[in-house]
Amino acid sequence: MIRSDQSSRVDGLAAPAAILTIARARVVLLRLAPALSGVLIGAAFLDFRLHLIAWVAFAPLFWALHEARNRRETIVTAAIAGVITNILGFYWLIYTINVFGNFPYPIAVLFYACLTTYSSLQFVLFGLAFRRTGWGPLGIAPALAWTALEFLYPSLFPWRMAHTQYLVVPLIQIGDVTGPYGLSLVVVWVSAAVAMTLSESGWRRIAPLGCVIAAVGALYTYGLVRIPAIAAI
Repeated sequence: MIRSDQSSRVDGLAAPAAILTIARARVVLLRLAPALSGVLIGAAFLDFRLHLIAWVAFAPLFWALHEARNRRETIVTAAIAGVITNILGFYWLIYTINVFGNFPYPIAVLFYACLTTYSSLQFVLFGLAFRRTGWGPLGIAPALAWTALEFLYPSLFPWRMAHTQYLVVPLIQIGDVTGPYGLSLVVVWVSAAVAMTLSESGWRRIAPLGCVIAAVGALYTYGLVRIPAIAAI
């Protein structure tokens, strides 16, 4: 009886401990995932030869936003991605402000900190939009939300996800029809489709991937047709 009671007490203590461990692991993942997205997005702007990673850069952020349980978690998750993206991808603006703006270095850092905070709000608004819309049909809702923010959010230093692909000449030809926004939409849509393979099941996991493959193929084909047509003018 004594041993049985002791075993029951140990089991009773172990269960809450296991739950606490799982909860802590979840919090860590919800911080690491958007941080990883920030690193990937920033890296794609630091070196345009890394253009391929831009296509999956938002996927960890999408997973974390999908797992967020409340508005606070959504805001924190999105803000982490936004801050790291801006710090890593555009840190060189400090030098620009310092040298070409002729501001003292501490003032340049302060200006850059303000710019980073402001630019990160775009990610927060995006996270809140995702919380309201979810994936949408075929996972396109997040891509539409991000592209709308690229167009509408008043940026002091404009950057678009399409810019990461400027070395891929066929893909950027769609710019003569949609500007950078058509390519941005497809780039972010690919990340959403990848993230859905982790969070969804059945046709909702497969259908978005098929659609984004078709979309990328259509953009590339348009570019291949458009380039010689322009050269012939």
